[in-house]
Amino acid sequence: MVSEFAASAARNYTGTKAKGEAPKRFLKAFIPYLGLIFILVFFDTVNHGRLLAPRNFMPLVNQIFYTAIGACGMAFVIAQGNLDFSMGAVAGFAAALAARAAGIDPLLAAPVALLVGLVVGAVNGIVHAILNVPSFIATLAMSFMLGGLVLQVLDSGNIGLPLSMLSWDNTLLKLGTLIVLLAVGAIAFEFTRFGKHSKAIGSRIDTAIQSGVAVRKMKILSFMATGLTAGIVGFFAVVRSGTATAITGGGLEMDALNALLLGGMPISGGANSKFRSVFIGSVMVAILVNGMTMWGLGTLVQQLVKGVIFIVAVALSFDRTNTAVIK
Repeated sequence: MVSEFAASAARNYTGTKAKGEAPKRFLKAFIPYLGLIFILVFFDTVNHGRLLAPRNFMPLVNQIFYTAIGACGMAFVIAQGNLDFSMGAVAGFAAALAARAAGIDPLLAAPVALLVGLVVGAVNGIVHAILNVPSFIATLAMSFMLGGLVLQVLDSGNIGLPLSMLSWDNTLLKLGTLIVLLAVGAIAFEFTRFGKHSKAIGSRIDTAIQSGVAVRKMKILSFMATGLTAGIVGFFAVVRSGTATAITGGGLEMDALNALLLGGMPISGGANSKFRSVFIGSVMVAILVNGMTMWGLGTLVQQLVKGVIFIVAVALSFDRTNTAVIK
């Protein structure tokens, strides 16, 4: 009799808890959309309708393009509960080597940038997964090393591209690249073993190991994904500006991370990670940056606002049932 009563009480408690959690989950799922609407209306209002003006379309598209591509790769790392602070440095290094390669043959620029991103990403993954170095330490160290290497490659100056390559900076190519990456990323994240195993690692790594997940392999692949997308960003950044500099790619990792968090992805990763966060968050970051610039806010103020938003987004998205935020 006691056991039956206890079982009934447990079922009632579980049902009550589930009913109480349902509205929270529903609200949490819609917060990114509400946030997008709010910042869109706010910045369009304070800028007297100039934010959505036709002449501001391309700046918004460019900002969304770079942030969304970076977030595509970062999504897999975040889903595993890890962080990659080297994305901006990887993009800069890829851009510098791509510019060098373009001096030999313009057709070498893109393959070199992608290969550099993949190799550096693989090194990050190996250092983290095989040598058991925490992801934020491994990628921070890589960021510092690449910063020095970029200066060596650039010889403390700039490298210009052949003028013929400037035509590669066109809207159709960018939109096509972005659509393909978003489609491939969404399929891989939501429907393939790679994405499902990444979320399993973020939920509980011990359980993932016991379930037969190749954790080390998945971690290395996730960092290769961030490296590849950083290489793509580096290539398009250098094509757009026509020259590789020491600041190319700067801030990419924070824009991508902010985009994912604003889009509703928990920084602790796990089963609640959704790929839709990539696009929603990237649009929000683009509007935020573009809106603040049009409003006349300086770089320091913008960095302050981004920092505050990052803290708030982490506080809202952190899954407190998973205490290992960064593995």
